[in-house]
Amino acid sequence: MLDIPDPGKGLFDGINYKWNKEKTIGFTVLILASIADGIVEGYEFDGRKSFERKFGVDPISYAGSQSWLLAYKNHDVNQGFKSKYREWAGSPDLYHHLDDIRKFGYIGGGISLGIGIKGQNWKAIVIDMLIGAVVTSASKSMAMKWVRN
Repeated sequence: MLDIPDPGKGLFDGINYKWNKEKTIGFTVLILASIADGIVEGYEFDGRKSFERKFGVDPISYAGSQSWLLAYKNHDVNQGFKSKYREWAGSPDLYHHLDDIRKFGYIGGGISLGIGIKGQNWKAIVIDMLIGAVVTSASKSMAMKWVRN
């Protein structure tokens, strides 16, 4: 029998990393939030004309550059909001819906991941943080590139 000496504790010893459904949900929601974030940021950077340029949508439409006018009577700011609901909820357009998705997605994904990492040691938590940084950064970058090209 060969007696191999113990080299000591390494960085990855004792990680005890576990994948669970909360992490699956959390990372999926973070990816969707990052895609929404990338589209919103790219859309803003592009002067909100991305979909007009790419797909020929009308400026006063769901994805148009003047979609905010959809909240007003006859698309005229001087006539006031269409309803109290529109005054409080804002414009029913792609920009605002994606903005809501990114906000709720980042919060919801973070909560789900927080539940998923419960009871894990700090090394496993660092791995999850690194995974989160990579998937959110890559998702946002790809979405931003898509909307601007």
